[in-house]
Amino acid sequence: MPNITLSSYHELFAQKAQFFEALAHPKRLEIISLLSRGSLCVSEIQSMLGLAQANLSQHLSMLRKANIVSTKKNGKEVEYSLIDRDAFALLNTKAQNAKDIFPIVIDPVCKMRLTQQEIAERVVIQDREYCFCASGCKQLFEKNKEQYVTHCE
Repeated sequence: MPNITLSSYHELFAQKAQFFEALAHPKRLEIISLLSRGSLCVSEIQSMLGLAQANLSQHLSMLRKANIVSTKKNGKEVEYSLIDRDAFALLNTKAQNAKDIFPIVIDPVCKMRLTQQEIAERVVIQDREYCFCASGCKQLFEKNKEQYVTHCE
C-alpha cells in the first residue's frame, strides 16, 4: 500500500480546489470551450471573446496554474492548448441528445461550427438568427452587420 501522508492528502484537495476555482468564471469556461476545438493564439482568443489583453492574460494565467491549458511560442504569438480534457468534459455533462451534440450552426464571424449547447450569444435580424461562439464575435458582428448579414430576395 502506498505511503500517503497527511500533507499529500491535503495537497490533493488543494489541487482539486485550484482546478474548480479555475473553472469558476464564465469567461474561463468560454476559453475552455474555444480551446476544445484546437489551439488558438492569444490574439484569436482576445478577438473571439472581446476581452482586454490584461483581463485575458489573468484568465489564461489561472487556467495555466491549474494545468488546464498549456502554452507554446509560435513566432511572436503565444498559442494556447487545452491539456486537461476533464475540464471540457465537465462543461458538456448536460449534452444528452443529438441536437446538443452535432454541429448545426456556424458563427458568421470566426466560422466556428457550433452545437446548440456551445452557442454563447444570439442575435435575430430580419427573422434570421445569428449564433456566436463568444461575446467578442457577437460584438464584431454588431459593429459590422453589413459584412455578415445575408439578404435573401
